[in-house]
Amino acid sequence: MLNNYDSLNEMVDGAPVRIIGRTTIFIPYKAIKSDGTFDICEFGDSVRSELGLTFIVDRYVPEQYEKLYIDNEGFLPKLKVKDGETLINNETDIEREIRLKEQELLQLKAQYSTVEVV
Repeated sequence: MLNNYDSLNEMVDGAPVRIIGRTTIFIPYKAIKSDGTFDICEFGDSVRSELGLTFIVDRYVPEQYEKLYIDNEGFLPKLKVKDGETLINNETDIEREIRLKEQELLQLKAQYSTVEVV
């Protein structure tokens, strides 16, 4: 399953908190073929000098870009998994638990930093 997210952050008591486990995948327009597949992409937080599409996805998705295509049906393009393909999340249970604890810690820090000290 492929999740397309609207943001890398979530708001906690009015403060944006980065969601651990999400990243961006950037696909230059020139790399998109007529069938929606692409052979070039970049991922992570970097400044791009060319025009293209950016999607926010789970961190294990960009490394499997050959299993993806861009669906141009509808108003906005969507990143989708090709028929017959499956995305694999190699995250172990302990890695998942660590990621969730780190996210919880970030949320608590954001709540603490927005509390008015009297």
